[in-house]
Amino acid sequence: MKQGSFPAKFALPFASGAGAAYIRAIPQASQVGVTAGAASLADGFPPVTFDPVSAGGTPPSGADMNGILNWVTSVLQAYQSGYLGAWDSTFATAIGGYPMNAIVSGVAAGTYYVSTTDDNMTTPGAAGAAWQSLFAGLQVALGFTPVQQGGGTQQGGNKIYLGWGQGTYAGRLAYQVDGTDKGPLANHSDVTDEVTRATTAENTLSAFLVGEISRAQQAEGVLSNSLTGEIARAEAAEARLVSGVGDPTQSDAQVTVLAYRPSWGTAFISYDGGILIFASQPQLQATNANLAAESTARANEVAALTANFANYVPLTGNVTIGGAIDFSGTVGFNYNVPNGGWTKYYYGGGNAYSFALQEDGNAVFYDASGNAMFSVGGSPGAIDLQLPVSGNVRSGTVSGGTFSVINGVMRLAFTVNTTTATPTITFPIAFASAPSVVAMLANTNTTGGVSAWCNLHSAPTATGVTLFTRSAAGGVDYDAYGLVQVIAEGPV
Repeated sequence: MKQGSFPAKFALPFASGAGAAYIRAIPQASQVGVTAGAASLADGFPPVTFDPVSAGGTPPSGADMNGILNWVTSVLQAYQSGYLGAWDSTFATAIGGYPMNAIVSGVAAGTYYVSTTDDNMTTPGAAGAAWQSLFAGLQVALGFTPVQQGGGTQQGGNKIYLGWGQGTYAGRLAYQVDGTDKGPLANHSDVTDEVTRATTAENTLSAFLVGEISRAQQAEGVLSNSLTGEIARAEAAEARLVSGVGDPTQSDAQVTVLAYRPSWGTAFISYDGGILIFASQPQLQATNANLAAESTARANEVAALTANFANYVPLTGNVTIGGAIDFSGTVGFNYNVPNGGWTKYYYGGGNAYSFALQEDGNAVFYDASGNAMFSVGGSPGAIDLQLPVSGNVRSGTVSGGTFSVINGVMRLAFTVNTTTATPTITFPIAFASAPSVVAMLANTNTTGGVSAWCNLHSAPTATGVTLFTRSAAGGVDYDAYGLVQVIAEGPV
């Protein structure tokens, strides 16, 4: 039911304008024997009103009908107006007490009571009465505008406790977030006291800095005098040094000592980073004599080694080696010949075959006419055979047939028995990519006759193909299956 479907309210009770002769108040007690045919709350319309008039019955009274409908619609009108009836002791006695959860209005405006028990005969508001305020448990009006707690920008829904501090927080507002104490908040006096303390500290620091600057200036004067004395001392010491500063662009070092040491029998120079010892004339003469003797001895050794080496390895012409030659190291064997870097090998009497390790990375065998017969190289793993191929390069058998591979192309020929009209056939050997496929069917389903056709149901893949096999008889298509011959050819 919708709110808009609520029936119209009674603006007037039924028969509110009826004359006194046409409306009668309905009594509670039975009127049988009192007023013939009169209605009552006890009997409603009495039995005599249900008897035919011809049999002595009395017709129902229109005044009674107006009376009961007027009473009922008057009550409905009161409830339609939103009124909750006040507590009525007479009514409570008549019905045996109010039921639990019944609601009645109080004497004071805005007060309502809820019955907390059945058969409730007690008076609402009285001490010990089985009634409670309809608004029990609800917070009373605050009397002021509360502060929204959380829900704002960048705010969570935490519970905030704010109150006047006690104990160590006395004299200040203190707050807590959920279960975490955040301590007291600063009062205005706290802030002003802190400003006063900071100002006092700043003034103290300023006075200290003024005194410190004065002390530093005095120390600077003392330091300046000390530096002047040190400069004079250094200049006097440097005057005694041996002059040894050369071209500053050549990073020349400063000579600090030039002296003669008796234990060495010679003079020396000490400079920044090292020492240089002078040789005497006798020492130089002895050194030159030793060098000349060593040079003569080395020349004699080289001449003797060259003469001896020529006895074993000829330095020109062909070299005949009866055993194996082992090459080691990172360079290996390098042989360049005038005809473009080929290393030639001869076979037979006059039939020359050449083998070349070429600069382009290929290893090639050439015939006597210079034509390439066989090469390895180029793209990784490539082998180029420039000879006619007779028969299969690689071949063999598979389930139901055979296979052959020539220059990377495989041909599969095999048979397989099928039992459905759309069989998926797996190649005995997978291709590198989808091959070309031809298939033929020998139909064994005699329902459709032996005449049949075989098509590709979908594009072949590298591993298999799905066929579509049908037959026809009498103008009707039938499933076909049986022995299928498959020929597939493609890259491997």
